[in-house]
Amino acid sequence: PPLPWEIHSLEPVLSGFIIDYHYFKHHQTYLNNLNDLLKKHDEAKDRGDVLEMIKLAPGIRFHGGGHINHTFFWHSLSPKHLGGGEHPSSSSKFGTEIHKAWGSVDKLIVDFNAKTAGIQGSGWGWLVWNSQVKGLEYVSTKDQDLVTEKPGVVPLLNIDVWE
Repeated sequence: PPLPWEIHSLEPVLSGFIIDYHYFKHHQTYLNNLNDLLKKHDEAKDRGDVLEMIKLAPGIRFHGGGHINHTFFWHSLSPKHLGGGEHPSSSSKFGTEIHKAWGSVDKLIVDFNAKTAGIQGSGWGWLVWNSQVKGLEYVSTKDQDLVTEKPGVVPLLNIDVWE
């Protein structure tokens, strides 16, 4: 899907060069591989080749997860002219929930950065609403696993960790 903002609109926080590479090369590779695997899956299904369909499933999961996670990532970001780059008001519902979970936005940032930096290899750091505990939490996922597979979790924002 197209980006919800222009490539250079996140500068100087994120360079247009990095966004261009990440979106048009990295994310696009997941999408290309997913489309190729889905085509092969459809062909195997048409042949009734269940074994081949099963062999393709891990790749579909990996590349599909890469596409879904990156699509969410692009929508987690917003340039200043579209309301991005500002901390939530401490009196807002979101600000209140951050304060309950971390004490302040600054403490959330420190905790989120420390935990996300600790991910080995590739993965994702997520800020989620956990409906089971009715509060905000930090969650990490490995590689291209989907955070939504965790019960009661609603993703709010994510950060991509590259090897």
